[in-house]
Amino acid sequence: MPYISKKQFKQYIERYDFTNLFNQLGWNYVKHQDPVKVNDYTYKLHSVAEKSGFRILLCEPDNVQLTTGYKATRKTYVYAAMDTSGERLATIPSGGQPTVYENPKKGWWYGEYNGVAGYMRTKYVQESTVFLFPALSTVTTAVTGADGTSTVVSGTSAFIAQGIVANLRSLPSTDGAVVAALPAGTPVTLFSAAGNWYYCQADIYTGYLYKDCLSAQ
Repeated sequence: MPYISKKQFKQYIERYDFTNLFNQLGWNYVKHQDPVKVNDYTYKLHSVAEKSGFRILLCEPDNVQLTTGYKATRKTYVYAAMDTSGERLATIPSGGQPTVYENPKKGWWYGEYNGVAGYMRTKYVQESTVFLFPALSTVTTAVTGADGTSTVVSGTSAFIAQGIVANLRSLPSTDGAVVAALPAGTPVTLFSAAGNWYYCQADIYTGYLYKDCLSAQ
């Protein structure tokens, strides 16, 4: 049975290199792509490997871009100079993603982390593939509370209004299937607006809510 080490597995995952990962595990190479549209969003289904009639499929939104970023593979530091015995300006935790500007000398990056500029060791800050997701629009809406005062609701400050059970739907229309029935007081995160409807998340569910279902409390 094919075998790869934990280190190799981690490297494949960090590089988003699933084709070679499954190839190393004995799967056959395949490259195929199909666009799938769901709720006005287009996703790409990538076939990356197959074996015994099964395929490995990866799904990503059509408007997501892959780019090269940098990530700390273990706890490391931002140094004032290219010398590990020098002053440590900042600590980069394992998994931290500093910004790298240049490679002034073998073994060293120059960049910054959390606004602190300096030098970082290439041994512990390595290139990795990262995703660039489009920013979601900020949604704000004025709702009227029980006392008649108007409050601007945005993000996690929204709730299902008192005295109702709101239907979270698959489409911004009453024709959309009911994804979940949300009782009064359920906290809701708003993502974007579609006319009188909001695309949002409640608990583990995502879908559309009519604007009158929202309350500030």
